[in-house]
Amino acid sequence: MILNKLKALNFRNYKTLDLSFDKERNINLIVAKNGMGKSNMLEMLYYLSHLRAFRNATDKDLILHGQKNFQLFCEYENKEIHGNVSVKYSGKKEILLNEKRITKHSEILGKLQTVFFGSNDISIISGSPAERRVYFDIFLSILDYDYLVALRTYNLLLKQKNAAIKSKRNDILFYFDKQIADVAFILIKKRAFLVDKVNVLFSELFKNIGAFKDLALLRYVSSYERDFNTSKDLLDYILYQDKFDFEKGYCIQGPHKDNYYFILNNTIFSKYASLGQIRLGALILKLVQAKCYENKFKTCPILLLDDVILELDMEKQQKFLTEICADYQLFITVTDEKYRKYFNNQDAVRIIKVNNGEKKKKKFL
Repeated sequence: MILNKLKALNFRNYKTLDLSFDKERNINLIVAKNGMGKSNMLEMLYYLSHLRAFRNATDKDLILHGQKNFQLFCEYENKEIHGNVSVKYSGKKEILLNEKRITKHSEILGKLQTVFFGSNDISIISGSPAERRVYFDIFLSILDYDYLVALRTYNLLLKQKNAAIKSKRNDILFYFDKQIADVAFILIKKRAFLVDKVNVLFSELFKNIGAFKDLALLRYVSSYERDFNTSKDLLDYILYQDKFDFEKGYCIQGPHKDNYYFILNNTIFSKYASLGQIRLGALILKLVQAKCYENKFKTCPILLLDDVILELDMEKQQKFLTEICADYQLFITVTDEKYRKYFNNQDAVRIIKVNNGEKKKKKFL
């Protein structure tokens, strides 16, 4: 997958932006001092792909100060098929895919495929279970539309069941339990399948790029604390648990309480690994995500790297860059143009200089 054009109006600190790209120069270095808007350019691409910011911001927060709306547009090429995405926000969101209006976010997921690498990714490994669930839910929703539908259905049913519990309506719980068991069973099986798939690549890349002897693994643990062969078995368990949910006043078990554990030498990462190992683990996880997209969609996603390469030592930088530079179109933020020397193929490198939300006149070097 290749991005050909990117345009923006009134987005973050950009009044206007109009850039074109080409296949031959797939390594785009976005160069600026901190606070000048280089990460905002990555956020444009992420937003066009996911219809949300990668940072904690509402759509209203993304509008340039003093303006009433923002607009984003891109053209991309996927296996010689050309497409475009346009988003306008002015209190409500208007989304166009190939000039046709869409009303559901799910219609655009997977069309423009991007994977974002940021310094906060370490929280996927060392943060809360909720952060890991959100990450893997997005990961899986792009790979598997059936998972997205099951997840949305489960969240709606969970909200309704919790309301029934608070209202002491135990007479209607079975209605929710039957449906919850069906979709929860789907979520559990698909989460376990993904982790099995991810583990092979994650372990291999962590060992090879990190030059570690340590064994790194990812483990999925259902909050139900047991395996079920059918949704009927799960339903029986949920019905038994209802009395405990009533005592607590909410559903205490289910996919909304599941966890993913990163294990290093049979110990949880955050208790055993160094900060450097955790950072590398987060990068490797995102790289595995990109490779899963590549395998599913038969095209390489666009990689967005926000000041993360410099967190590795020189040896690991070279190994990581070797893994990604040949096949992927890259957008990498750095603070100095000198970092172009990190790339073996200088002919593939393009420099985009940014100064407080504006391209410098000599935009490409």
